[in-house]
Amino acid sequence: IVTIAKKYPTRFRPSGGGRSLNYRIHNIKPDRVDDGDRAAFIKRAEEIIAKGGVGFGETAALHFSFFDGHPFEETQPDHPLYLLLADLAAKYDVPLDLHVEAVAKKWTVPKEFHKRSPSNPNYVDENLKALERLLAHNPKAKIIWVHLGMDSTDYRSPALTRRLLATYPNLNISITGSQHARKYWLMIGGFRINPEWKDVIVAFPDRFMIGADTFYQPENTDREFPQNIKRASKIVRLPLLPPAVARKVAFENAQRLFKIKLINADDYPLPGGSLQMSRPKGMAGKGKFSEQVEKRMRNMDADGDGRVARSEFTGPPNNFARIDADKDGFLTAQEFDAFLKKAKAHRAGGAQKTKLKQGGGGPIKAPNGKTAAQIIGNSDQDGDGKLSRAEFQGNPRAFPKIDKNKDGLLTKQEFETFWRFLKAKQGG
Repeated sequence: IVTIAKKYPTRFRPSGGGRSLNYRIHNIKPDRVDDGDRAAFIKRAEEIIAKGGVGFGETAALHFSFFDGHPFEETQPDHPLYLLLADLAAKYDVPLDLHVEAVAKKWTVPKEFHKRSPSNPNYVDENLKALERLLAHNPKAKIIWVHLGMDSTDYRSPALTRRLLATYPNLNISITGSQHARKYWLMIGGFRINPEWKDVIVAFPDRFMIGADTFYQPENTDREFPQNIKRASKIVRLPLLPPAVARKVAFENAQRLFKIKLINADDYPLPGGSLQMSRPKGMAGKGKFSEQVEKRMRNMDADGDGRVARSEFTGPPNNFARIDADKDGFLTAQEFDAFLKKAKAHRAGGAQKTKLKQGGGGPIKAPNGKTAAQIIGNSDQDGDGKLSRAEFQGNPRAFPKIDKNKDGLLTKQEFETFWRFLKAKQGG
């Protein structure tokens, strides 16, 4: 690889340590690391830099085996040599590629994992606290958590990722083409992006990329590995993100992190008016529209033109005509805002009539005795006053029944409406 990179410096840059450094991390127990181990580790890392390495990795803190002969690897991300590698990454200003399946608590490995490979254990230990210690250890160390879209444990959620990105400015995310998530899918049906993930990417546009630790192969290869860079690139090739965000994810962020310039941004000009990526047209001016309106615009506006076409609209089909006040075939933030305010006033009027009819009384409660405010307060990780599907802790099958307006968010009013329905159904 080094020889090829020297021959084609405008096309290749090497990253190293996936075997040598990673091997040392996994074969020296954390409590047995001595000065000699540290010296040998530093020497090898510096050899990689001296040969033109622009990053360390891929390294693996938790890596499941997907077939016989595929390695299982597990160590805590705050292993002394991981912390040392973070210091070296900061010293030489290069990124550290980290493969780690998120585990929030001791996790029993499913039986199907053992069928795939006998190398997988019966359980794996919690590792998120150690991951945060690694991120906090040296804020100057640029760490790339690879393989967004692959989540074997169901813990790598949009809410967790948002919190870590907000807490640790040195954390970056690489998107994989291998979609193995069982719960928090990045791509839906191969051609749509999960709105919750889109919301996180748009909120942190400088922290996501494609291409780190993925397979690049010629079309006529006889190797069995998938050409998964094609699948990863869908997120930037299809009109799923605002154009300015897509360009950052496609190559700008990676070139900045790895301090390379293999692609000239001028060769990929943005469409006119798309530079204001965080707020579509008609939404400039902080606080002009509610977070609910802005979130809907971000989730539905696939081409980033500040409007939602009928083909982009993901709500109930009949609602499109109701929202489209000027009947031009596009929905704007102003039209969403007016529609939501009208709907809110209508719900408030209905609630007042119900209260008068029932003679007042305290708030309606769930069968378990909790109020909607308590349920939302206990699970609302992003503080928006609503519960997304990822935040909802109840029976997953109940979510669409409670979500009356099908916007993917549960409100206090929707919980209470659902409980009234259950109460009436039960005759009480």
